[in-house]
Amino acid sequence: MNSPPVVLSIAGSDSSSCSGMQADLKTFAALGVFGLSTITAVTAQNTFTTKNWNSLPETLIEQQLQTVTEDISPLATKTGMLANANIVKLVARLSKKDQLGLLVVDPVLSSSSGKSLCHSCKDGYLENLFPLAEVITPNIVEASLLTDKKITSLQDMIQAGKDLSQTGCKTVIIKGGHFLANSGSSVDVIYSKDSYRLLFSPRISTNNTRGTGCTFSAAICAFLAKGLETFEAIKEAKLYLNTTLVGAKHWELGQGPGPLDHLRF
Repeated sequence: MNSPPVVLSIAGSDSSSCSGMQADLKTFAALGVFGLSTITAVTAQNTFTTKNWNSLPETLIEQQLQTVTEDISPLATKTGMLANANIVKLVARLSKKDQLGLLVVDPVLSSSSGKSLCHSCKDGYLENLFPLAEVITPNIVEASLLTDKKITSLQDMIQAGKDLSQTGCKTVIIKGGHFLANSGSSVDVIYSKDSYRLLFSPRISTNNTRGTGCTFSAAICAFLAKGLETFEAIKEAKLYLNTTLVGAKHWELGQGPGPLDHLRF
């Protein structure tokens, strides 16, 4: 049998299994790629709050990365929660050595409940990691923090994409623009090569949205590893994300925003 494409997630562990490493690995499995893992932090969270978290020692994170990639080489890697500036720089250093393949960076700065998940990471993302990325996927809140500009309109999203593309990354996705679009639709801005596209998709009426950012970036990573061109990978990832949202729309798991149906696809 032919071996499946190999991908790697560098992310934090979510005790609710809605987001983070757990969401990444479920996404990889659903999309037919083999997922490797490097855990950066352990969190105590559920569907409505993140109570606490601790990053793992940087030496252990580096050992995880070195050990797994010297044996199995990923075609693409996605990053989630990197916890602190030193870990951001560590990932950038290994990426420069061509150990990580195509790089998809989801710049996780805070949890959906608002708790900070990265200490002093902004400069490390902008200066060290984004220039190496094939795709970066900030949501509107993250893009506002990274550009020091509040995003309140579609034009602001486009400008943020342009600003972040100046870091050297190949493609920027500003996601989470559902409140800017016509009723019933959501819109993401994809900025690449000094131009932009708008990606519209149906807006799914559901409270179960926990882990959408992790799932979307993991799906992009999977489709890139399967050989799709970047824009096609993004479109297929969005289709997969919408399918997981539809699959879980009637689930009642937890007291807050619940998980997605990753294996429905």
